[in-house]
Amino acid sequence: MGAVTVATNMAGRGVDIKLGGNPEDMAVQHQINENKLDDPMYLDSKINELELQVAEEKNKVLELGGLYVLGTERHDSRRIDNQLRGRSGRQGDPGESRFYISLQDDLMRRFQGERIESIMNKLNLPDEERIEQSMVTKSIERAQAQVESLNFEIRKNVLKFDQVLNQQREVIYKWRRQLLRSDSIENLISEWFDDVVSTISNNIELHKKNYENLEHFNQLISDELSNLLSDGVKKEFVRNIEINDQLQIDHELENLFNNNESQDSDTFWKLARGSSLSFVDQSWKDHLAEMDYLRSGIGLRAMGQRDPLVEYQNEGYTLFEDLIENVKFSVIRILMNFDKSFIIQNQENKDNVKTTQIIKDKIGRNDPCYCGSGIKYKKCGMVDKCIKKS
Repeated sequence: MGAVTVATNMAGRGVDIKLGGNPEDMAVQHQINENKLDDPMYLDSKINELELQVAEEKNKVLELGGLYVLGTERHDSRRIDNQLRGRSGRQGDPGESRFYISLQDDLMRRFQGERIESIMNKLNLPDEERIEQSMVTKSIERAQAQVESLNFEIRKNVLKFDQVLNQQREVIYKWRRQLLRSDSIENLISEWFDDVVSTISNNIELHKKNYENLEHFNQLISDELSNLLSDGVKKEFVRNIEINDQLQIDHELENLFNNNESQDSDTFWKLARGSSLSFVDQSWKDHLAEMDYLRSGIGLRAMGQRDPLVEYQNEGYTLFEDLIENVKFSVIRILMNFDKSFIIQNQENKDNVKTTQIIKDKIGRNDPCYCGSGIKYKKCGMVDKCIKKS
């Protein structure tokens, strides 16, 4: 009786308001206030006591007409207003709701607020005069319908853009699941290797007609393999290649990959799994940043009579293809240059590193500073620079 509950468009719209109060919640609050948490019988007895009080309070509220909902502004969405109204009709309880709005509210200023204001000016109505008319109510409802329609179109458009990135995300997450959960990743890495070799072979096949002798052809191969093999491995590899022998290039690359794997299979595949995860994660984070940058300015394409969504799809696909190729080349490059002896040497160097722990008592605030100035530590060592050093 006499209670006031304040609700906003963020909280309170769905609160369950019981006329007269809730005896269970009130009993728990009494138990906490009176420090009776250890008494198991207190809660039941208090609920029985409060039920009579709640029933009496409810009857008084019903006599006054029930819950009264007072709205100080109409929301852009009718759903929000209806949820607030619904607090006054809980399970058949009587009640009333009334909204008071101003012509200066955002909703009214955006939609036909000036028209209603001009009518009030013609009638010479004071600013404090209350207007209650069906025309105003219908005008508000039309404004809300327009806002809801606009918001729906915005959400639908956002979903179309998000769908582009979602399709790319599914590919990346499928890779990550395979790398994290699969006992063997040989099939995935083999697919990447085949794709890398195919890309190199296609590039060589596309440009080899411009090279007429072995020296120039070897330079072409060296250029194409620069992102895949280290200089030492690449020089030995090119020396064994004959001109115009495309199958030999593929075969030699496969032999090099298999030879590296045979050095130490366990270490080789552990390196493959770890490097793959690292490159996939970092490349995906960089790709998300690029897609956000692309998204921020893609709307300007409409000024050139081009569909921003189509442009976003095309350029996003190109960026994603670059991501896929970079990940594959980066991982295969590490595996093609695998050297067991180098890894063992690095591990031995790590094992030989000695760490020294310096045990020193913590200096007190009033102890002499460690710099030797004779001044207390709180006045010397705790400032930016020791006095003696300065």
